[in-house]
Amino acid sequence: MKRGFLRRGVLVCLASLIAAALILSGSSEAQLTNATLVGTVQGSAGAVVIDAAVATRNEATNEIRTDKTSANGIYRLPNLVPETYEIRVEKPGFKVSLTPGVVLHVGETSRVNITLQVGQVSEKVEVSGSAPDINTEESRITHVVEGKQLEELPLTQRNIYQLPVLEPGTQPARIQIPTYYNTSVYDLGFVSYGKRIRSTNFILDGAPNTDSSTGGLPAISPILDSVQEFQVSTTNFGREFGRNFGAIINVVTKSGTNGFHGSAWEFNRTAALGARNYFDPQQKSALVHNQFGFTAGGPIRKDKTFWFGAYEGFRERRGVTRKVNVETPELRNWVAANFPDSVSNYLFQNFAGPTPDPSTAVSLESKGMGHRILGLEQGRK
Repeated sequence: MKRGFLRRGVLVCLASLIAAALILSGSSEAQLTNATLVGTVQGSAGAVVIDAAVATRNEATNEIRTDKTSANGIYRLPNLVPETYEIRVEKPGFKVSLTPGVVLHVGETSRVNITLQVGQVSEKVEVSGSAPDINTEESRITHVVEGKQLEELPLTQRNIYQLPVLEPGTQPARIQIPTYYNTSVYDLGFVSYGKRIRSTNFILDGAPNTDSSTGGLPAISPILDSVQEFQVSTTNFGREFGRNFGAIINVVTKSGTNGFHGSAWEFNRTAALGARNYFDPQQKSALVHNQFGFTAGGPIRKDKTFWFGAYEGFRERRGVTRKVNVETPELRNWVAANFPDSVSNYLFQNFAGPTPDPSTAVSLESKGMGHRILGLEQGRK
């Protein structure tokens, strides 16, 4: 009995710890990726309106959040998903105010002040407005790159992390990385306002996305069409971000809505559409690059549950030109005449490489050519 009781107690403790971790992580992630809406409600005469009901409706999912104005007429709605909202404000003795089309961005605090008109609650006043372009709630320097910009800007290999270097105060930087990275990842590093490259902090949907083995590079590069928007903060950001003191790249991905939506793409590059490499003396190197995929999303239960998914495939066949340094006939003869018993002379005479000719190319696919360059073919005979 005691063993069974202890076992149940351990399971209950583990379940409690896991639940607490999930709740706390969800709260911390929301602070980083979600938006906050604040504002003041006042009457037409300029006096603040106390205890007015403020509600926001997500125009994509119909999710509604509510709040009441304080004694100073201020309302605050935190942890809103970055989307387009409609703000509804009502108070007995005033007309209902509707403000649609308010766009909230990732990680930002936006202010929208509301002015109520005297009248009946059954009357409505619709105001066309949006959050101000200049954020007066925070001192940090930020810029949001929206999904429409991501779709329209030409990006080699469709990688969103090529865009932060366009921000003021940033510039590309080289970083030493392990050999298992490919060369396209090598160019993703950048610095901001003279800070070290390893101080850059990458965030993806509220979770850390900085490669711990290198620093200064993202661990995961999300599919371009799956990204809703991302925010670049270069200085004066809040303590909720923590970790590094350099720039912060805060990415939020898309989610499902009440309407079915999706996209498909094929990004193709071939040698016929590119320039010849300077070191290709005769013809262009072979290149067939295909990057393709799709996204899809929609409702499972309207206004309640949604789904979204994305896939991207990558296929590439490429010929790579490399320079090989080989000895000239003059060097071989000089070594033979001056150091006939040296190891160098023995290697030159028995394992000589091809005669250098910058005007021609040597293909490693030809029979035995790789061995001749390495001086191995004669050694096998």
